[in-house]
Amino acid sequence: MTKLLVIFLLLVSLTIMADSVSVIDSKPAEFEGVKQVDSYEPLAELQWKYRVILVKSNDAPDIATTFTKLKEAIDDRKIAWFVIHDEKLHSNIASAVSSKLSTQIKDYLAQYQYNDMVLIGYDGEIKSSENDLNIAGIFEQIDSMPIRQYEMTNK
Repeated sequence: MTKLLVIFLLLVSLTIMADSVSVIDSKPAEFEGVKQVDSYEPLAELQWKYRVILVKSNDAPDIATTFTKLKEAIDDRKIAWFVIHDEKLHSNIASAVSSKLSTQIKDYLAQYQYNDMVLIGYDGEIKSSENDLNIAGIFEQIDSMPIRQYEMTNK
C-alpha cells in the first residue's frame, strides 16, 4: 500500500511538472513528427519529465531514424533521447542544444567510456549502461520500472 501511495504521489508531481513544460512546434523539426522545445540547459531539467537515453555512435543518423520510427513507443514511455556523433547531437526534444547540455551529455558518456548507451530514469539516476544499443531491452527495462508499471495499468 505504501509503494502505491509513493507511486501515486510521484505521478501527481509528474503531471504538475509536465503541465509546466513549454513545448512549441513553430521551429521545423529535424525529424518528422518531433515535438521540440527551444533548449534544455542541464540534464537535471529533464528529471521527473522524461526518461533519458544517451547514445554515442558512428551511426547516429541511422539510430535517430530508428528512434523516430519508434516515436509512438518512445512517447508512450516519455523518453528523451540524445544521439551524439562527431560533435553533432541529435534529439527528439531539443531544437537547440545548449553547449552546457552538449558538454554534460559528452561527460556522462565519457564516464562510461566502454559503453555506448546510458539510460537515466525519471529520478535522474543512471539505470543502466550498455556496450550496444538494444532498444527492445531498454523498453523491457523501462516497462519493469514501478512508475512505468503504474502508467501502463492506469492508461
